[in-house]
Amino acid sequence: MNNSNGSIALFDSKPEEGEDAPEAIDAVAWGGVEHVFEGSPIQLTENAISIERKANSKSSIETMLDIESDAFLGNGYDTNNNSEDFVSHTVSNPQGNGSSFEPRDLTIPGAVDDLGINSIEEHEAEISWTASLYSNIEIGALYKILYLKNNNCEGDVDWGNAASTTVPSRNQKDYFIAMVMIDPPYTYRILGLEDNTDYCLAIKVFNGEAWSDFSNIVNLKTEMSSTELITLVPTTGDYINIDRLSKEDSPYLVDRLMKVGQAGLIIEPGVIVKFNDIYLENGEEYPTGILAEGPITAIGTMEDVIIFTSDKDNNSGGDTDQNGNETRPAPGSWGSIDLHSKNNIFESVVFKYGARDLSRGVLNIFEDENEIIGSSFFDNSKGIEITHASSTNPTKITNNLFQDTGESISVFGDSNPVIENNIFVE
Repeated sequence: MNNSNGSIALFDSKPEEGEDAPEAIDAVAWGGVEHVFEGSPIQLTENAISIERKANSKSSIETMLDIESDAFLGNGYDTNNNSEDFVSHTVSNPQGNGSSFEPRDLTIPGAVDDLGINSIEEHEAEISWTASLYSNIEIGALYKILYLKNNNCEGDVDWGNAASTTVPSRNQKDYFIAMVMIDPPYTYRILGLEDNTDYCLAIKVFNGEAWSDFSNIVNLKTEMSSTELITLVPTTGDYINIDRLSKEDSPYLVDRLMKVGQAGLIIEPGVIVKFNDIYLENGEEYPTGILAEGPITAIGTMEDVIIFTSDKDNNSGGDTDQNGNETRPAPGSWGSIDLHSKNNIFESVVFKYGARDLSRGVLNIFEDENEIIGSSFFDNSKGIEITHASSTNPTKITNNLFQDTGESISVFGDSNPVIENNIFVE
């Protein structure tokens, strides 16, 4: 195409001398011509040397040149408006009777059926697979790896919002092809994942002509990142020197028996408090814990529960002891929380792996007018112990869950707590 303006038209007959030209069967015009075109002429891009009819309404200059998109899907889009029906190119690709038919009779590659996980870390995972039938990776085809945050990979997975990466990229191609040709199965390391997160993964192969179906879908959960903990430091003796534990500064570490003064302590939703097993004092071993002389207000939510647990519990607050899974929490890993005042409130709180001293519970209540509501006790040697005088405003223990916790609720002396709607699971 040598002219920036022009038109071509097809007629079913040649007019006789002096007759008007018959109506064009089809026509295409470009640039600024004022005759023989459908709708309006296509306006050429800079340095354009050819024009091509689109394959469909969404076709563009880029997709009509892309073999993964519209390049082989024909030229069947026709709205009788040249500006809408054609694109211009800076390359020429003439087609005639000797060209391949479009849409092509494509060879569909087989789907990968052995996608697997080799290793998982905090922010990355290595996957592997072997080539499927007609994948043709050695001639420059590629794989698309899709991954989606999801904890349920069974059944139909909606990949619409999935992140993806394509291998090999242009600068990886020679290396990748050499690698897979010499030593299959293929491996690839996905980077930039979130820690402690479930993902669904799948893979598709493009063999230079068409995409395969999705591979088998695999699930992985990344490792939890190690977390630097804040130690609660007493101001005078063993008394805690702050009146509030915040989610922002969580998780906290208790490394001894720490005391809450008469002013009390507020614990915000989402706070995690972790306990070492024991501490040494005068050469003797004692379980860690909290002794509250003033009221503790620990009110969590369904979305942001408050957690008291062992420092070996990597599932809450990260790998505190920095040794992966070499050490694991167990019932009785740490001591207890002792309440020696009225007006303590624990709501939407989780207690795990406590009650190291088998003669005491993970939560021990020595005064009335306290509330333990909607909380959970998991894997403790013992649950709640109540020891206080009979009261017209007794402690309330309602709507809690006790699972794998020995002697879930123990009542001593004249105590008369209200115990209602609790669930006990062995």
